[in-house]
Amino acid sequence: MSESDKYKTISECAQLFPGITESSLRRWIKSGKLTDEALLYTESKHKAGRMVTLINTEVLTQHLAKAENSKTEKSTVAFNGTNQVAGIIDDVKGTYESFISYLKEEVEIQRARADEAETRAQKAEGELKLLTHQPPSESKVKAKENESKKYDLGDFFMYTAIGIMVVILAMLLMQQFKYSL
Repeated sequence: MSESDKYKTISECAQLFPGITESSLRRWIKSGKLTDEALLYTESKHKAGRMVTLINTEVLTQHLAKAENSKTEKSTVAFNGTNQVAGIIDDVKGTYESFISYLKEEVEIQRARADEAETRAQKAEGELKLLTHQPPSESKVKAKENESKKYDLGDFFMYTAIGIMVVILAMLLMQQFKYSL
């Protein structure tokens, strides 16, 4: 066997051996099922500078033979043409019923968690509203009332002072006209 027949690319090996895919060969190379002695790394003939992995077909054949021998026979149940389940139906039903009850419990737990989360979210939203839209405290309200009363009394004195000054100016103007005529 020549060197070119002995080593083949991954895609050629996938075509040569039925039931093997390129991805399974790559996984075997990566995991170490195909050792470095079975691999040859060379530069591609078609693309310069690109490396290609070649696999020794003899080693791959031996590896597949070992894998085929190591497979255990699976026990099968005779099929009599019905949709019958092998084994006692109560055993099968029991496992499904326990699984369904487990799922129901999990759904209830998740529902309770969702309710708790909703309650916490509403509480946090209420606290946030209090922080952003807080009504004024009683002391602030009283201070504003006192302040507005002060302004009313101060305004009253200011208006009376302005009124007195206007009256004095009017009297002075009248006296000026009285003597100028």
